[in-house]
Amino acid sequence: MRLPMLVASLASIALLSAAAAETTAVLHENAPGRAGVNRHRLHIADRSGGDSRLLAISCRVDEPGSLGVAIDFATGKDWQEPSRSVALTRDDGATREARLATDRDFLIASGASALDLLRWSFAGRSVQMRVVDGPAARFELDNDNVRSRLERYRALCKF
Repeated sequence: MRLPMLVASLASIALLSAAAAETTAVLHENAPGRAGVNRHRLHIADRSGGDSRLLAISCRVDEPGSLGVAIDFATGKDWQEPSRSVALTRDDGATREARLATDRDFLIASGASALDLLRWSFAGRSVQMRVVDGPAARFELDNDNVRSRLERYRALCKF
């Protein structure tokens, strides 16, 4: 009788642990970039479920409002289509869909569409990004590690 209860308890703990996202952020200020242009970079990683999904944001140091976004869903494959639809859901239940370009194993956005996507996504405490008929990533934005780096990045890149 005790063994089934122990197994059930361990299964519950495992489910809760898997459901809780493990999101971390790393900020690189004034990092060397392509063509001799330095950039501010913020990498937000979701490590729940074993694989690491990455939301990478970059802006030029000399042109802070110029943003680029790349999302790696850890699929390990190249996207064959020129773009994919991504459904976004914040913790407050707000949803929207964005069309992102593909670049090898990343989905990308730049310019005004990237800025709009980030402003909307970062208005919540968490955001889930799911490729329509594909993989998903959930980024918890309200833990101290992520929030402090996100606020610093927003000040650097003026958005």
